[in-house]
Amino acid sequence: RRAYQVITDLINHSPEVRAEAASHFPDPFRSWEPGDIFGAVADLGAIVEADGGSPDSVGQSVFTKIAKAVSAESLAVSYRIIADWPDGMRSFLKGYTERRMSPRPSVRKVLGELGRYGWFPGKGTRFADLLRDEVPSILRQLGLPLYVGKTSRVLSEPRLLKISNGEARSRFAISNKLLRRLDPDGVAIVARTAGKRGLMLYDAAKLAFSVNEYRSAIGEDEITRDLGVPIYCLDSLVNAGLIDHVLDHDARLLAGGTRLITRTSYEGLLRRLEELPIGSSPTCTLEEAMFGRLHPEDWADVLEAILSRSVLANRLEVGAKWTERIMVDAAGVAALLRGRDRPLPAIEISARVAAGLLNVSKDFVSALIENGFLGGTQSSQRIDIDLRSVDAFLRSYRTSRAASTGTSLHPAAIAAEMRRSGFAPAGRAGKLVIWRKSDFTTVFPEPAS
Repeated sequence: RRAYQVITDLINHSPEVRAEAASHFPDPFRSWEPGDIFGAVADLGAIVEADGGSPDSVGQSVFTKIAKAVSAESLAVSYRIIADWPDGMRSFLKGYTERRMSPRPSVRKVLGELGRYGWFPGKGTRFADLLRDEVPSILRQLGLPLYVGKTSRVLSEPRLLKISNGEARSRFAISNKLLRRLDPDGVAIVARTAGKRGLMLYDAAKLAFSVNEYRSAIGEDEITRDLGVPIYCLDSLVNAGLIDHVLDHDARLLAGGTRLITRTSYEGLLRRLEELPIGSSPTCTLEEAMFGRLHPEDWADVLEAILSRSVLANRLEVGAKWTERIMVDAAGVAALLRGRDRPLPAIEISARVAAGLLNVSKDFVSALIENGFLGGTQSSQRIDIDLRSVDAFLRSYRTSRAASTGTSLHPAAIAAEMRRSGFAPAGRAGKLVIWRKSDFTTVFPEPAS
């Protein structure tokens, strides 16, 4: 009842009554003429009324709308919004726009009648001027993921703090495929609409940092190819302080789950390896010295010992990977690791990694699993192998192909010598001949470990 009384007093014939009614409103309305305040309440009441049904033509006068369409309840809502300005308008606009959100909302659609009123050509009321000043600011505070056209009159200036998917792709030259990797857990996402094709808003500064971290980092596959260390050992190198992980959450999401290593730390490790003396002596490569050494901490310990010169090591000037370029004293490596009986962690490795550890072709890994020599699961997409089953194989068996590495003997010559010595194969996996380790080392002794 009080709201109705104040509204009607704004157009009372008495100047004193009108002035008293105007004093109930906050700035900036308090400095307006009572008639302008009444017009604001009436106009906003018509917008509130339209929010619940079909909006009237924008061309109609406010007084025509009041006479035909505006209920007392809508006028009361309008009064409360203006009497609590700007918080009342912020609260109203939040609910008003949320009711109009869709998977791809535009500013024009979510503002509806409010936008048509405030930005209708020729609309020169004081309230329309106020809406044009205040609504864009409130929309930015709400952080709604709105599609903003280049010619938008509501949000025409560029958004600096929160940017859309399209703005992100343009500003950072990044594909939509990569940006979608941030959904739904990306820290840089500050707002989104529902639906698979919904719009998102990103924190521009946070996204810029994450994209830079992603692009400047090195992926685990690249490091494995270059360094030659098994991929599952990289965490141990990080724990040893030899390299550093990228810690940024969104950068790792952009990488699609692949672990990232900071370029600075990896280049620092390479500089330390480049400081090794050039020479082909000792004659054993790091890869050969570490054959059968599967524990990730063993690799970290040996690399630390090489860099600290605790193990004699030189380097070749060229090579496909560093484990082939680094020449080490095999006896020194064995002495360093002797007596360490650390249980292997439960790690699932790929067929490619298992093939590298066994020094066989990737094609033979499936055959080893099918013939019961390795434990693993196969599907149409991938093969997962327990690292401990690879260790168990190496403790019990040898293959002619793996044994020929680092020697002048062909696998066929090794097999022939084994047979001449009276030993039969333990089995086959495709064309791969498998020997019991106890038999094999009788004919071809291995260095003591």
